[in-house]
Amino acid sequence: MDLTHYHQLVREGRAGTVRSPRALWRLGGPDRVRYLNGQVTNDVARLAVGTAIYAAVTSAKGRMVGDIFIGAAADALYVDADISLRDSLSARLERYLIADDAVWEDLTDSWTLTHVFGADAPPLPEPPGPREADRAEAASHEPLTWADAQARDIMVAKMSDRSPDLGGTPERLPSAIVDDKAMAAARAADEAAAAAQEWDPNGPADDLDSAGPGPVAANLPVAIRNPRYGLAGWDLWVPPGSGPLTGSAAAAQVADEMIELIRTEHGLARWGVDMDDSNLPPEALMPEERAISYTKGCYVGQEIIARLKSVGQVNKRLCVLKVTASPAGAGTDDVAALRGAALAVGDRDVGRITGAVHSPAAGGLLCLGYVNRHFGAEATLTASTGHTLAIVSPPLTPLLI
Repeated sequence: MDLTHYHQLVREGRAGTVRSPRALWRLGGPDRVRYLNGQVTNDVARLAVGTAIYAAVTSAKGRMVGDIFIGAAADALYVDADISLRDSLSARLERYLIADDAVWEDLTDSWTLTHVFGADAPPLPEPPGPREADRAEAASHEPLTWADAQARDIMVAKMSDRSPDLGGTPERLPSAIVDDKAMAAARAADEAAAAAQEWDPNGPADDLDSAGPGPVAANLPVAIRNPRYGLAGWDLWVPPGSGPLTGSAAAAQVADEMIELIRTEHGLARWGVDMDDSNLPPEALMPEERAISYTKGCYVGQEIIARLKSVGQVNKRLCVLKVTASPAGAGTDDVAALRGAALAVGDRDVGRITGAVHSPAAGGLLCLGYVNRHFGAEATLTASTGHTLAIVSPPLTPLLI
């Protein structure tokens, strides 16, 4: 597959969405920020409404349990992870939710998450509301707000008692007063209009702490700015019953090969491919500041990770590697052959390759792999496949954090 043209379009934010299956959760309630901040490596308290951060979830021994993205809406935190982590990570993140005023919800089977490349916010789909038939019927009546409907409903109740000061009977009431469908449609229309004015994704970011908490978050579409692949982009969280995606959110889905290419160029690890529960966060997450805060308060596993920063260091780190020479007879299956290959410097084993792609920007093969901390950009690495590689430091393309 020739990705050169497609690669340019996506990097310029002019094409593409990602709809890969992800485990989806929502955390609502007044204590949501404080609670989640005690469970992850990054600082949730610094989030502004409409933005997202990347973080690791760790065990008490500092080993990774999973990696997540956390997006902030005005009334909730939206969390997603690799689909394989749905059960284990949900159990881990709910484990300490005992006395906190927060509600953890699994949205995986009902909501959809679409990532849209580009700097401009995608249009939000129409929120869940009345059926089209109900709207058409309501339009045939005199315009009626929900406040009017409530007031008139009181009149109906009083007149049903044949109150002498009001006069009349229910039989003589205008149809607009007693039409339940019109009243229900009017109420839904008022709520949808109010929801549409709640937050402008292109407007200024609000501080998360100043946003209204709400014990249960509203089931409304949410757009959150998130450069999850190292490029400008947005996450679009859509509840069931919403209208269809439009504009940039309805663009064609980006091929899996393109996603692998983009994340490799930016040095981004993928759960189950480049990292698992044997890894410490500083080994796999590059750069560290994207996922780890060393200035926030305590969280599960924090003591181990802080100690690595202050008095120790990890033995290996994930690196971007460029193939500088291929063995004689190497063919088009180089990518498959390189995955899992051992790395050596001279006679010393120094690491392994976790994945490889053909990169137009690099002009050849680009890999992700773990390399012993004693070897840097000056080292010449040899793969067990016969390829020669060099460490690309920093990664090939700038990363938006």
